[in-house]
Amino acid sequence: MLYRHGVAIPGGYDIKITSEIPINSGTSSSSAMIVALVKFLLTVSNDRRRNNPYEIARLAHLAEVVEFNEPGGMMDHYATALGDVLFMDFRDKVTVERLEHGMGTFVLGDSQEPKDTKEILHRVKGGILEMLEFLQIDIGEDLWYLYFSEISNKITEFPPDQVELLKGALYNRDLTDVAHQIFSDGFMEDEKLGKLLTRCHKILKDQLKISTPKLDAMIDAGIAAGALGGKLNGSGGGGCMFVYAPHNPEQVAHAIEKVGGKAFVVEVDEGVKTEMIVTE
Repeated sequence: MLYRHGVAIPGGYDIKITSEIPINSGTSSSSAMIVALVKFLLTVSNDRRRNNPYEIARLAHLAEVVEFNEPGGMMDHYATALGDVLFMDFRDKVTVERLEHGMGTFVLGDSQEPKDTKEILHRVKGGILEMLEFLQIDIGEDLWYLYFSEISNKITEFPPDQVELLKGALYNRDLTDVAHQIFSDGFMEDEKLGKLLTRCHKILKDQLKISTPKLDAMIDAGIAAGALGGKLNGSGGGGCMFVYAPHNPEQVAHAIEKVGGKAFVVEVDEGVKTEMIVTE
């Protein structure tokens, strides 16, 4: 794929990949790997795009998703390549806004439950797209301004669970807009961020039905131990969750592990970068 996009890779390489990211668990491990690999190949090829995180993300998405006709989007690739806290809009073109923040620590919890990402995406995304096609609504601009009350009486022939998928997607859109406005207006308070995360998880659990009892228990345990809120991560159905724990994160991590999760204390960080290691 890189050859087709003008990258002149000078030779072959033995590549060793080490990672602490849980695999197949909603933490973008595959996207992180492909972003790092694209960055490496552009660097050794002395390609002009090697220090452009937007180009790295674009090429990584082409390599992982488009090349294999996979159902995923490009959000993970841009988040990994750019780092920090971002608001991303993919309607007409890729628009990325860096948000000012003073966030503390999070605790990521791996439920170690297997998940079927493709099946979940097929059910959730496929169910929503079917209704939008029926309504002749464009997933881009039209969906941005759509209100459920405007279409609820037009989709009565669909199963209630499928209708809830669209309702949940619209609720999540509105919640994202609220969070974006708060970040844009100034400092996001810790307690407010925690509550927004928990509200989002409730939508994912009740409308989209992509949570599991174990993920719910891990989130509840983290909040009971002092976290301010949390949600499942990725497509759900297993995998990981996270809670916002700016105070006593180790205590929160211990509580998550007591209910069967594997916990990691994490912070907001920078995007993909190159570190040169010289060995004798």
